[in-house]
Amino acid sequence: MTYNIHDNLLYVVSDKEPAKIYSINTQGELVDSLNYFGNDLEAIVYNIIDSTFWISEESILQLVNIDHEGTEINRIDLDFFPNSFQDIRIEGLGINYKKNSLYLLNEKNPGAIIELDLTSLILKDIHYLNFANDYSGAHYKENSDILIIISDEDSKVFFWSFRDEYVKSFDLSQIKTEGITMNDRHLYVLSESNNILQEYLIIN
Repeated sequence: MTYNIHDNLLYVVSDKEPAKIYSINTQGELVDSLNYFGNDLEAIVYNIIDSTFWISEESILQLVNIDHEGTEINRIDLDFFPNSFQDIRIEGLGINYKKNSLYLLNEKNPGAIIELDLTSLILKDIHYLNFANDYSGAHYKENSDILIIISDEDSKVFFWSFRDEYVKSFDLSQIKTEGITMNDRHLYVLSESNNILQEYLIIN
């Protein structure tokens, strides 16, 4: 799930056929869908600089860049992972505009943040995670250097700092939570099992 600052809508992906991208308002009501038909969509992030989306095609191990209507712009293979990765499942995406980085969240085995250059899409770094049983969604909180990560198996939201790897968390009341994004101080969490959108006010 991702927030589009330009139209104040949330964009969610479906991995059920037809695998599509839907826009919903912050009350969870369906607004529209993009003209993109995928294979196994698992993550999406909106780039406010060029008004495009990056999405992960999990089963075919690709990242796809599309415009606001769903037209494909670019596609890359995820063929740069080290042999230590037993599973490659990109469950979350985030953008750090100051570092010009695109973050890819690997679910488990190992849990990790893969950092790519947003322009060249060349691998910059890998940050390994060890504070949850799985990592099922992510949102990069601009100007704080914090990645907000959701864990489906733990039913928790974690705030993870790139600077000192400090972690704090809170529990979720819903299960099968796999979508997370933020607009200003409002955090949105989507439960896949019962299609419930929860909104949290972040105080600090």
